[in-house]
Amino acid sequence: MKYKTTFFVLVFASIYLISGCISKSTAQDKTIDTTQLVLRINAKYIGSIGWGNIYKCKVNEVYKGNLDDTLIFLYIIANNYDSIFFEKISQQGKKRANVEFQFLSCFKEIENDKPYVNFKNAFIDQKKRTWELINLKNDYN
Repeated sequence: MKYKTTFFVLVFASIYLISGCISKSTAQDKTIDTTQLVLRINAKYIGSIGWGNIYKCKVNEVYKGNLDDTLIFLYIIANNYDSIFFEKISQQGKKRANVEFQFLSCFKEIENDKPYVNFKNAFIDQKKRTWELINLKNDYN
């Protein structure tokens, strides 16, 4: 009886330790970078719609991922990334189509069952995939 008890204690202790290691490695896997597409783009403001602004972007280079488009229309929700877009604009504070910005942009693919961008900072490519903007940096190189 004593050996059975010791055996069960050892089995349960080893199960406990193994499950702790598995959950720790699973938790570490959840911090994986979700960036699937990294582009260098030149963006020009072309207009506004009810919930945001539209930027016509020439894709200069694809650093990460796969994108065949050379031109994309990036939709930005009002007041998002404004400090970056307005950085080069003079004190007037007006959006002008003749100002061009160069950015390094990171996107992740999201599900979208609509043929248009659904209130996100995103664009839709030629293959009807929706790419949500997750990071945007000035790129003056």
